[in-house]
Amino acid sequence: MILFSPEQTEYLYALKAFNSFQTCEIKNVIDVDKDQFPLFSHTRTLEIVVGPGELLVIPAFWWHCVYAVDNVFSVSAGMQWDAWEELKPGNETMSLTI
Repeated sequence: MILFSPEQTEYLYALKAFNSFQTCEIKNVIDVDKDQFPLFSHTRTLEIVVGPGELLVIPAFWWHCVYAVDNVFSVSAGMQWDAWEELKPGNETMSLTI
């Protein structure tokens, strides 16, 4: 998996979406056309290999790309669908329950 923090959104060419599930205009972050997407060169990636039996929890609003290196079976689940309202910057009433 290749992850990008939310602070890097301006470099990822986010497509406008009708909901909070934005996708990236860049379809292959491994071989990016720097002429077409010059801001991408400012990104810092976090690359992770998830092995058999391992679980990866991706924090809210992190961008991610998934590449399989072998045959895989994966399950994805979104949690706390209203997270943006609770966690958005400037929300002084924000509380985090762990």
